[in-house]
Amino acid sequence: MTEEKWLASPDSAWLLDWLLKERRPHPRKLRFFSLRCCVPVAHRLPEVHGERVLEQIERQADGTEDAVRLDRARRELLRDMGSWTTQRNRPRWHACNAVLAASSVPGEADALHRPATEYGNDRFRYLAGPYPKIVSEAAFYAHEPGDRAEALAGQVRALHELFGPLPLRDIDCEPAWLTDTVRALARGIYDRGDFGALPILADALQDAGCENEDVLTHCRATECEHVRGCWVLDLLLGHPWREG
Repeated sequence: MTEEKWLASPDSAWLLDWLLKERRPHPRKLRFFSLRCCVPVAHRLPEVHGERVLEQIERQADGTEDAVRLDRARRELLRDMGSWTTQRNRPRWHACNAVLAASSVPGEADALHRPATEYGNDRFRYLAGPYPKIVSEAAFYAHEPGDRAEALAGQVRALHELFGPLPLRDIDCEPAWLTDTVRALARGIYDRGDFGALPILADALQDAGCENEDVLTHCRATECEHVRGCWVLDLLLGHPWREG
């Protein structure tokens, strides 16, 4: 893998497969990636239970979710799925499978609610393997065929937002960058989800002596959707992007 390929490839499955095999990404990052895969198909979920699980996946990524409460929400979602027996509900099956996998623990194969045999096993080959791949593929199938290319593009953007160039080269957070102002801005943006303040953070970083173009450019980028788990915020806040 080269940085050029990492940035240019439209194939999120290929990028994710390489990341999982070669870079041992941190589970927290994989939770946030799984969440980003699920958000675009949230409209296919039962209004109450589905949204509740999505909210809890985000808290799960940061280690603040109660396991009992999350398990209860997932069981309620499974109960909703049990009433879907018609062909037209197939995209909803995929969306719910994506969410269930995103909220599962690694290797929890029985977390997924397998569909009736009338749907055909060939459409559910993703029910095996690392859970982030299950999530990304299930979310892909939850889109209408004409929307699936954009779904893949969205997953690629999520990988870039969460990992940036870090899987290809190290970027160190210099201690001098972490002024009181930078710390307060980074923590506030993260806690409140106020990503519109990232350009202000870039200015504060420059004032602190940061000249790293990757960091500054990402903070000032207006064409990407910044989310919790953003690689620059995590770098400043000390969240690791990989295990070990």
